[in-house]
Amino acid sequence: MPPFPTEQWLEEYRRHLNDSDAFAELGEGWGEGFDGDVLYVITDLPIDETTLGELPEETLDGLPDHVRERVADVTVADAPETFAPIQSGIPDDLADKLDQLESHVVDGTVYAYVGLEDGRCTEVEVVDGPEARETGFVMHGSYEVWRDIVDGRPSSSAVVTGELSVSGNRLRRLRYAPMFQLLGSIASEVETTHLFEGGDSTSTPLLDTAMRGRMVAERETHRSVKRTLELF
Repeated sequence: MPPFPTEQWLEEYRRHLNDSDAFAELGEGWGEGFDGDVLYVITDLPIDETTLGELPEETLDGLPDHVRERVADVTVADAPETFAPIQSGIPDDLADKLDQLESHVVDGTVYAYVGLEDGRCTEVEVVDGPEARETGFVMHGSYEVWRDIVDGRPSSSAVVTGELSVSGNRLRRLRYAPMFQLLGSIASEVETTHLFEGGDSTSTPLLDTAMRGRMVAERETHRSVKRTLELF
């Protein structure tokens, strides 16, 4: 299972988006006449507080036991520097994760570009800052909030509580609200290993249940409007 948030997870997310009939239907015409790409901003990754010994066990697969014991108390933030002298001698998978940490985590934040057009996810990429790729929309929240969304919390619930923000053209955000909800819903379908342990869940069960019902109703309304327009 790909670890979240990494390039491997994003690629699996892209596959799920493109395999989704609901996404193809809801996203038909998305991006026509406007920039439909989205930047996911994942803040407050606990890289200064989390040690390598606290990461999922498979993260350090292939590392000799005596080395694993020596680095168990090294923080994730310090890991690239710690491993630099022996970079050529560590497993390729671990080297790739360390490289991603060093190049893609900026001040505890990951910026993930998701290219969307006409019901397809055209491209995904972890970028090195908010200005690296031009996007029409930005979804911004802490790692804990994104973790809950990947675990099944409706993204619209996090928007209502103010824990997740969606910025971009206001009229399109309102018109295409079901699209942003579906983007979160499909994220929860990816079989995921979380790179960092979570704290207390940000989820609110009653609100989450209400937002799931609203999400279904809004998608059905979208379908009805679309069918009506097709008659003219």
